[in-house]
Amino acid sequence: MAISTSRKMNMIGLATLLLAGTVVSWWPIGAARWQMHRFCTGLAPGTSAARVAAEANERGYEITTLPDGRMQFDDPRTLGRGTCVARFGAQGLVSAE
Repeated sequence: MAISTSRKMNMIGLATLLLAGTVVSWWPIGAARWQMHRFCTGLAPGTSAARVAAEANERGYEITTLPDGRMQFDDPRTLGRGTCVARFGAQGLVSAE
């Protein structure tokens, strides 16, 4: 039995809506990860820990000080996928990854 043209159009429309809904619902996570990446790579070497923490706080990132003196920044919108770890020395920021 052949599927009618209207039924095919309905299935195509439903599949399109499902795909669009998936993209729209996951878009904020991808955008937040990209913003975290830009924040992390945009930190200038030598920046003080207080200044980096203030910038992260302005963006709404969660800040965790690790036992070895590094700072970890997490964006809660990325469901644990957007993280930056900054290492500091006597002269300020040494690296951020």
